[in-house]
Amino acid sequence: MEITHSLVARHFANQQTVLQAALTKDKSLAFQASIQDPLVTLDVKGAQSLFQQMLQNTKAYLPG
Repeated sequence: MEITHSLVARHFANQQTVLQAALTKDKSLAFQASIQDPLVTLDVKGAQSLFQQMLQNTKAYLPG
């Protein structure tokens, strides 16, 4: 039970960061959330590249 709680807590905390980044339109915070995601296994340079591609590819759907 404790292991499950720990895994879920990590994802929950990161999702809170994602939500805060979205609500404040903070790209830096959004990137921080993306590299803190437990499922992301890229190095920082690779994560930056992926993040920029994701922003570019979803630009039409993002406000502001």
